[in-house]
Amino acid sequence: MRNCVDRHKTDVTALWKKDPRGIPRYKASMVVGVCILFAPGSQLRAQTGNKINSDSVIAGILAHDSGMRDLEVSFELHFPGADAAAPVFQAGTWAHKGNLCHYRNISGALTWENSYDGEVARMLMLGQAPWPEGIIRREQPSFLVNSTSILYTMGRTPFGESLVDALEGGTARVQPKSVKMNGHECYVVEGNTVTDKGDDRIFFRYWLDPECGFMPRRREEYAYDDKVRTLVVVKNIAYDHEVSEVSPGVWFPLSIWIEGLELEHGEWKRWANNHWKAIKVAVNTGLTDEQLIVKFPPGTYVRDYPHPDSDEFQEYVIAADGSPDPAGLKELTKLAQAALQEGQAHGGGGTGKGRTKLLAGGVVAGLGICGALFVWVRARSRPGKSLQAVRPR
Repeated sequence: MRNCVDRHKTDVTALWKKDPRGIPRYKASMVVGVCILFAPGSQLRAQTGNKINSDSVIAGILAHDSGMRDLEVSFELHFPGADAAAPVFQAGTWAHKGNLCHYRNISGALTWENSYDGEVARMLMLGQAPWPEGIIRREQPSFLVNSTSILYTMGRTPFGESLVDALEGGTARVQPKSVKMNGHECYVVEGNTVTDKGDDRIFFRYWLDPECGFMPRRREEYAYDDKVRTLVVVKNIAYDHEVSEVSPGVWFPLSIWIEGLELEHGEWKRWANNHWKAIKVAVNTGLTDEQLIVKFPPGTYVRDYPHPDSDEFQEYVIAADGSPDPAGLKELTKLAQAALQEGQAHGGGGTGKGRTKLLAGGVVAGLGICGALFVWVRARSRPGKSLQAVRPR
């Protein structure tokens, strides 16, 4: 597979309006992950000619990604620690099939396991408390579109949205001429990501290789100062993408270096130089739905949020037979009190600072160092109008 786009005319944009339940595409199942549209073989083809524009990039992405009925990836993220000779690393796995997506992150003794079926998101946390902790939400989880996502690694989602959506909505656009990146002729896609409030300060630019599944050869993100909207204060550069054909007609990045730079007193300081690498990539192995749903073991404390975008939740413990057991909270309360007393006996003081520090460390491990800072920058965004693409200086 060298050129993924045939000369057969199809209205590919019509496929991305709504899912079968009529949910708008930015809320629908895995529409945010472009590569989850698994139509048979040659159904996703478009007449693009030799033009370089949004339509040709959308058609090429859909044509390539439709060849992945399911995908499994095991990966590692290495980043420098206090001891340069022994860099810290975290491991993870990603799998998806149709509307189902499963992600697991392992960092030392901490493990986060997430799944999403298009309607319900489930998270299992191990190592943060003496018992397993679970969360159930009826809304799209952030792991689909932040820097932990393999869809992000594949260049299919800038922070917070689908690249196809961005191209169709006009927040991303394609430069009219191809450019060479590390010896590969690439299409350049750039734009600003937009939040629900219509405001964001992250500019992105992707170099996509049309000869290799429109996978990125380089990715750049720039975050602007919250007051001086033209001043870039953070740079995230993903370079040296090693892209390989992992299955006939299916391409995937196997190694990426990621550099983080922050502006301090007028000078750029490098605070991260991470190496992401795939350990195993498997395509179309016949994953079952059962394999992609997080299961809560007996004794898990669960917070169940029955309504989207609400902080109200029900809590219960998973019984031995796997059913919810609200009465089990009494026994869990005893365990919590015992753990608190043990912490006080060892100088914890019962303030919860130790757990707070652990949770904060978990966020950084879950997102990766570069992603964590960009999430922080996004959280400081102010309400405002949708930004036009502003090229970083």
